[in-house]
Amino acid sequence: MKKFVLFALITGLVFTTYSCKDESDDDRSEEDKEMLLNLSDEMIGDLDQMTESSGMQSLRALMDLMEIQDPMFGSDLKSTADQRYRSLLFPSFGKKPATKSGSVEGFGFDEKTGTYTWSAEHQGWAIQQNDPSDKIIIIYPTGGPESDDNNATLTIHELASETFEDSWDSWEQPTRLKADLFVDDTKVIEVDLSVDFDNEGEPQKIDAYLLVAPFELNLAFEDTGSMFKLTALLKVDNLDLMSADLNLNYIQEEDDWGYEETVITYVEGYVHYGSMKISGNINVAAIEEIDEITADDINAYANLTLERYPGGRKIADIDFIEEVPGDPETIEPRLTFANGTTALAKDFFQPVADALEARLEELLEEWLGENDW
Repeated sequence: MKKFVLFALITGLVFTTYSCKDESDDDRSEEDKEMLLNLSDEMIGDLDQMTESSGMQSLRALMDLMEIQDPMFGSDLKSTADQRYRSLLFPSFGKKPATKSGSVEGFGFDEKTGTYTWSAEHQGWAIQQNDPSDKIIIIYPTGGPESDDNNATLTIHELASETFEDSWDSWEQPTRLKADLFVDDTKVIEVDLSVDFDNEGEPQKIDAYLLVAPFELNLAFEDTGSMFKLTALLKVDNLDLMSADLNLNYIQEEDDWGYEETVITYVEGYVHYGSMKISGNINVAAIEEIDEITADDINAYANLTLERYPGGRKIADIDFIEEVPGDPETIEPRLTFANGTTALAKDFFQPVADALEARLEELLEEWLGENDW
């Protein structure tokens, strides 16, 4: 959705460093540069730690079992009591269905409550419908489909969605999800999500908590009608890893096709990763009103600083320059460090973006298979 695109772009610029006491500006600036050059290793290390966690590996084990049989889609489970073994498949919310009928079949949580226990002998699910009648419990092994040690329990306490439609299509959006996963009696994943939508299926308020041990995320989003407000805090082992506090003012304008679109006018706040934080504000509306934008124009309406988190020690000022003087197509952000030296931001952060993109592609292929995503 549009309103998350700008957030994704802003939060893509995150940083990390470490403190050095009683050092000169030259020493600290050189160490800051070295840290920025090593940033991709830090981020990929955190990403790998999350994907290799017990919770994520347990979900992957469940996905493998889903490939074998499906107890929730493909037939009416309650109509045939003797069919006890079927495979498991969960819905893909937010994705418009490939149908021209205009109808959407929801997940049907109440119809699927009960306990689903993996049977290594039958290579399928033993199903106890309506036991319990208020939740879905999935008991399975993390050691593979041949294992008879059902050491993982996924419980879906609540799952709800709403149907939205426009002139062309209908689709489902999640409004409530509460679930947890225990492995060997230890909680490794917890999800608590609540979303309020407007009549057009756009989120107006989001409250989310996600635990993928040892990572823990709290996120809140609100659309006030003129501002998007987002706060987020990601911890690992109870230490702050990443956070954001952003306010994005906006207006609604009509595009060339007569449809209403969201236009960001002002951004302020901060995003931090590890020990580095970028903070400040950008008057987007003022910049957009300029016919031929120059780097000086952007600098007049943008105030950005790279700092240490926590503590606020300035690492660098951020301004904009034209790599080719007089050519607005070559405008780039520049870092001016405490010792007066300068460098283009892309020299540090483009390698980070490239490394993360490559690693994410590897993970998607590893989890979903080549070209399945």
